[in-house]
Amino acid sequence: MNPFGIKNSPIFIILMLIFGLCACSKQNEESKTTAHDTLSVRSVPKDSLVAVKDSVSKPKDYESYCNSRYKYCIDYPTIMVAQPEAGNGDGRVFLNPKDSATLTVYGTIGVDLETEVPIPLKERYLKDMQNIKEESANNKITYHKLGQHFFVVSGYKKDRIFYQKTIVTQDDNSQNPSFAYAILEYPESGKEVYNKISEKVFSSFE
Repeated sequence: MNPFGIKNSPIFIILMLIFGLCACSKQNEESKTTAHDTLSVRSVPKDSLVAVKDSVSKPKDYESYCNSRYKYCIDYPTIMVAQPEAGNGDGRVFLNPKDSATLTVYGTIGVDLETEVPIPLKERYLKDMQNIKEESANNKITYHKLGQHFFVVSGYKKDRIFYQKTIVTQDDNSQNPSFAYAILEYPESGKEVYNKISEKVFSSFE
């Protein structure tokens, strides 16, 4: 029973409409606040933006050198300064002026000039090790390996550590089979630094 008829009166209906509009407005305001708060939480931290910027602007640690005559490429550390390419175009030297460490890269003909017969990789490998030993009594080979298309020799030349890698390539001038060399030499005091550098340098040599 509704003895006073309030629910059916015009005043009651108007009041209910006003109350409904106020509730909707409040809900919308809460929704906006929640969305803003969510956006703030998902924003990229300022420190992350700085880190990204620094990584983009940081100079590269390595550059690449490619030789057009003997068809080889190698990455070298930017702490080493590239010297002018050799006049015959076979390669160049990279020098670290702070400790006199050098990276020498060059190509050479892989054919016996007298017989014009290609020199087998194993023969070159054995000859190079012999030359290193005969060069100085202070030279010492501590590691060597012969692969299918390359060989490596490392050890000491007097008071400096050396690492040599030789790969089979081709002389673009004569189309004869050739060998490309990369030889890193550095003082023993720089062993920790150059051990890491050598991994990058010689893995890129091809």
